[in-house]
Amino acid sequence: MCNPFLPPLPVSLDDRTTLNAEQITNLLEVCLRTTYFVFNKEYYEQQNGAAMGSPVSLIVANLFMEHFEETALDTRFRLWKRYVDDIFCIIKSEFLDESLIFLNSLFPSIQLTSEVETNGSLPFLDVLVSRFDDGTMKTSVHRKSTHTDRYISYQSNHAPHVKKGIVKCLVRRTYNLSSESSLKNEIDHVRSVSSINGYPRSIVDKVKHELKKKKKQVDTTTLNKDPVATAIIPYVSTVSERIRKILWDYGIRTSFKTKTTLSNLLTKIKDPTSNENKVGAVYKIMCECGDFYIGESGRALGIRIKEHKSACEQGYFTKSPLAEHVWQEGSHVIHWNQVKLLDFSQGMVERKVKETIYNMSPNNLTMNRDSGMELSPLVLRAARGHSHK
Repeated sequence: MCNPFLPPLPVSLDDRTTLNAEQITNLLEVCLRTTYFVFNKEYYEQQNGAAMGSPVSLIVANLFMEHFEETALDTRFRLWKRYVDDIFCIIKSEFLDESLIFLNSLFPSIQLTSEVETNGSLPFLDVLVSRFDDGTMKTSVHRKSTHTDRYISYQSNHAPHVKKGIVKCLVRRTYNLSSESSLKNEIDHVRSVSSINGYPRSIVDKVKHELKKKKKQVDTTTLNKDPVATAIIPYVSTVSERIRKILWDYGIRTSFKTKTTLSNLLTKIKDPTSNENKVGAVYKIMCECGDFYIGESGRALGIRIKEHKSACEQGYFTKSPLAEHVWQEGSHVIHWNQVKLLDFSQGMVERKVKETIYNMSPNNLTMNRDSGMELSPLVLRAARGHSHK
């Protein structure tokens, strides 16, 4: 649905940016050639391909594959459909081997492999395409042999809408990918999978009914109520749902998150960044007397600590409250080697809020000169009882 209140889309480069085409090309080249990364504390350079993790890499890869297709395709391919790096094509069997050799000769870094149909069936992404002798075809949901049909258990500590969303996804995928002749078997499979994972027997039928109802009518109340902001909060059963309803009354959309996941516990994709090199830190510095300082910085933590040290050594009170504390109290010793990283965030406002909350010392032991940002009563009540450990 088009929104008549949205501004018209820009139609030329001048409408989008003040940079000219040559400047954009030069910047793009820098992004594509910056392919350095760290592994096991050693620096490497990626020789081929676009930079890993760069937002522009996917766009450039797709542009290259379009160029590849324009160069490679001919009339031998009766059908050619590509999604990223998966291709579904129809070609006579006698042309398959020579066509594959030709495609792989165009660019040494692009090497294709082939998979042919078995018993008239061939999987492509999540779809199993089957053909019959009379020329007709049917589709059904494809599952790999390693697929376990295991999803989030209905008894797990996840928001109800998340668990219901899994069933919705399975049912919607069944309707989108299955031909009429295979639809019943696929729905029965979804019912079986839901039961295995502890879901109520009626949930599949409820989801089917909701999806059919949504096709017939549009929920105008949702369309007319655009959220003014988004709040991301930890999920706590029953409590988070209540907060979500309250915030929605004020036009605030809520998303739930959890830090304790198998992915966070078991996988470490990148070498960990040392505390000194972390950017956007909220930190705590202790004195031997028990007083402490809570600070935040948008730069590397190690750089900010060095500035505090220098201020303490030279007595620059204006540059650090720690310096004022050390010089006024006499021979107090700051524990520089025990700086504690409390939290971090790339956003300055979020760091300021966190600094204010961590600075709420019940015993007035903080060296900070002020109490930080002015927070709403709701946030202050939630932050009461916060203790520094």
